[in-house]
Order: sequence, then structure tokens, then C-alpha cells
Amino acid sequence: MSERKAINKYYPPDYDPVEAERIARSMSKKLKNANKSESTIRLMTPFSMRCTKCDEYIAKSRKFNGKKKTLDEKYLDSIKIYRFTIRCPQCANPISFRTDPKSADYVMESGGVRNYVKRQEEEKKAQDETLEETLKRLAKEKEEEEELKQNKGKSEDKSKDKMALLEEKLAKLQQQQKDVKDLEQMIQNNKAKYETSNMLGKISKPKNNAKLEQQNLDAIAESAFAKFRSHNSISTNDDKSETTAVQNTDTFSQLQSRSNLPELKNTSMEAKQKPTKIKLKVKRNTLGIVKRQRK
Repeated sequence: MSERKAINKYYPPDYDPVEAERIARSMSKKLKNANKSESTIRLMTPFSMRCTKCDEYIAKSRKFNGKKKTLDEKYLDSIKIYRFTIRCPQCANPISFRTDPKSADYVMESGGVRNYVKRQEEEKKAQDETLEETLKRLAKEKEEEEELKQNKGKSEDKSKDKMALLEEKLAKLQQQQKDVKDLEQMIQNNKAKYETSNMLGKISKPKNNAKLEQQNLDAIAESAFAKFRSHNSISTNDDKSETTAVQNTDTFSQLQSRSNLPELKNTSMEAKQKPTKIKLKVKRNTLGIVKRQRK
């Protein structure tokens, strides 16, 4: 830094600044082009390959930091040929391949094997073909392409017909599904109506049965009470009637005790028994009891 900032510099007597600048530029160009034949680049593998040392599989279009070198030989004295060198990611074995302008492809040189190789017969035919044969082959390929296009158009028409048939089938299926849904809905509605009518009938029937049973019970009770009243309608002056009334009350109590029904308080039967007890109390004069008179 101090030399650059120095005020006084030595210049020889024959120093020419223009010539010195020209020499410096030429030297820099030589230094730049010294290793131009080989340079480091970022590349992608043009095909899938396999390492010969460790059998590592390297897929197509895998990225590598490789070296590119221009070879001295040229194709047709004008097209350059390049060699690319990469290293195996597993064992660091150098793998090299070069360009092949004749086949418009790449050729493996060392360190690896290509997984897919073209048929040698096709390559030989391409090499041994004359001009007439190549023209015939191209014309034949063109005819085949036209035939393929025609067949493709026919297949498209057929596919259109098939699509129309499929659409018709789909429409029929959709209509059938709709009809089935309508039928199911009708069945469900009818079923619901039938169930509701049955429920209403079941509800009305028990009410009628209960009414009839109640009426029958009332009739039976009335007949029983009528019989009991007829037995107790005899006059109190008759001793026989008293004894029968007592017997009737005894039998009624026995029947009540034998029955499984609970005793009912304040019923009409008890109310009808009370007059019999009163009648028994009225007959005290017959037993010789004299009522005391007041003075």
C-alpha cells in the first residue's frame, strides 16, 4: 500500500507507458486462455449410468460439479468434441463421457456403463445407408405418419360415438334411479299413513272396552245392592227378620274377608248395615229394660 501511495516512482529512461499497457493486456489474455481447454462447470448427466467400481446407480438429469475439456480432434474439421468428467457420489471414481456429433448423442469413455444402449443393428443401418435408401426410408416414415393420423381421426369418431352411447346409458340409469326414489317415497308415505291409522284404532279400542267393562261392573254392583236391600226391607218388629238381617250381615262380612279385594271404607254396604244395628238397639223393651221416669 505504501508503494502505491508513493509520490516519487522510478521510471527507466526508455519507458513507454502505451507500450507497457499493451504488453500487460496481452499477458492477461494469455493467462486467461492458458487453461481454457479444461474448465469446471455445473452439469447434468445426459443418461442413466452405473459406476463400474461400486455399482452405484446414477439417474438421468442428476446434477454434478464436473470438468469440461475441449479435445483436439474435430468432426468434419469444424465441429468440436467435448469430454465431461464427473466423480461417483459413492466411491469418488472418475467417470468420463464425450459428445458424438455423428449420432447426436453421448458416448461413455471410462469409469461407468450406460444403462440403456441403442441397438447396434439400427446404428449399422444408419451408417451403411446410401442417399437413395435414406430418401426411401424418409418417404416410408412420412406415409406411416399419415396413416397414423387417419387412424387417429377414425378412432376419434368412434370415441365420439362411444361417448354418445355412454351419455344415453347414463341418462337411462339416472331416470331409473329417479323412478326408484319416487316409488320408495310413495311406499314410505303409505306406510306412515297406515301406521298412524292403526295407532288411532288401538287408542280408540281400549277406551271403548274400558267403558263397557265399567258399565258391566256398575250393573253387577247395582244388582247386588238390590238383593241386599230386599233382604233388609223387613220390619223391625219381626224377630225373624232381625235374625235374617244378622245372618245377611254375617255372610256379607265373611264374603268380604274371603275375597282378595281390600276393604273399602265409607262404602254403600257399610251405610246399609247401620240401620240393622239401630234396629237391634230398638228392641231393648223386649229384654225387660224399663226406662226410668222423672218425677
